[in-house]
Amino acid sequence: MTAISSVAAQPHVKAPPREARFTDGEPIIDLAFEAERFAILYPRRARLIRRLRGLPADCRFGPPEPEVVHAIVTGTSPALLELDNPDATEATG
Repeated sequence: MTAISSVAAQPHVKAPPREARFTDGEPIIDLAFEAERFAILYPRRARLIRRLRGLPADCRFGPPEPEVVHAIVTGTSPALLELDNPDATEATG
């Protein structure tokens, strides 16, 4: 008989695995992926960033990189567009 830990039984969001890509020895960052990942992990923060069209002046959380902020503000993926829906359920983040 195997016991299931309470951690394993809790739902969670897991980002799909990404292969590392490099150019001239520097990693290539997929900004669309990073913006979506941020929105999934921190929906309240991402919603605030989109509404303000940038970071709040009194930002009280560890902000994403400026390029990711821009991708969150300008992104048109379904996950990012959902942040614009005022009827969407507020999740913790």
